[in-house]
Amino acid sequence: IKEELKVLNAERDALRRRWDEEKGILSDLQSQRQKMEDFKIEAHNAERAGDYGKVAEIRYANALKRFWEQTDLPAYDGGQLYPCGVSTFNYNQDVCIRPHYCNVFEVQQGKLKKKSAQAYEIIMAEDRLVAKFHDHPHTVGGMGWTHSFPNYSRVLKEGLDAYRRRVEALTEDDFKQGLLITLEGIAIYHRRCVELLKDAQAPTQLIAALEKVPYQPAETIYEAMVALNFVFYVDGCDDIGPLDRILLPYYKGEDILPLIKEFFKHADANDSWSGTLGPEYNEITRMCIQASQGSRRPDLQLLVKPNMPDWVWKESAEALMTG
Repeated sequence: IKEELKVLNAERDALRRRWDEEKGILSDLQSQRQKMEDFKIEAHNAERAGDYGKVAEIRYANALKRFWEQTDLPAYDGGQLYPCGVSTFNYNQDVCIRPHYCNVFEVQQGKLKKKSAQAYEIIMAEDRLVAKFHDHPHTVGGMGWTHSFPNYSRVLKEGLDAYRRRVEALTEDDFKQGLLITLEGIAIYHRRCVELLKDAQAPTQLIAALEKVPYQPAETIYEAMVALNFVFYVDGCDDIGPLDRILLPYYKGEDILPLIKEFFKHADANDSWSGTLGPEYNEITRMCIQASQGSRRPDLQLLVKPNMPDWVWKESAEALMTG
């Protein structure tokens, strides 16, 4: 009887924890809906007042948030990092409009027109308004091409909770509302990723790390890699940044070549672009060069200097010979 009671109590406690979690999620959803309604009202009032900059800020931030709420999550592939595979920013999922780091948004016109003729006319009218900017060679959000490096180092060092506190301290006219909405969207995407890993019975080490980062500071090299990979996917898998400098504060001599190879596999799957190495070379530099062997992406730029060690040239040449 004591054993049966012990099992029943454990089941009761598990159910109670799950109920508390689901109750918290429901409360959070209600709060998020109320915030969205408040932002809609604010955008409407700004439009009536002719403050179109504020309108654009709120609307685009909400578009990002809605994308992170509804976008498909990539299936977990059994690796040490998540997200993985082709980013939902990049593959042709059943989404009519999606954010784009360079063009502001991309529209699948046929799908949109079929789904909502009214929405199609609205978005096409918006597109015609900015058509005059399309011939410019570099116009952020104006159909030019550009790239960005998130401040990976600061996110890993301070965490997104600290970032949110800095945003909350901004004045109202300093993109504050747009940044807060964007951070809410990232938080929703983060929770969805953690829940997917739990459902997939992913390794506890990965789940524990992603529950912590990137909201709290990374403390180990593994946490740093998990945080960097998540931010990379949030940013649309564009650029990996100066990896050997980003990771060095967390490196204690571990063999992280398999982790870097896995991260580079994610970059390759998403046609990602640039990352720099050097000019202060270290063992992470060596592993990054080795991980690039036979890999199409990311594009690595080696920063050279007159007294560059011979081993950097040797590792680079061997990587280049792999194609």
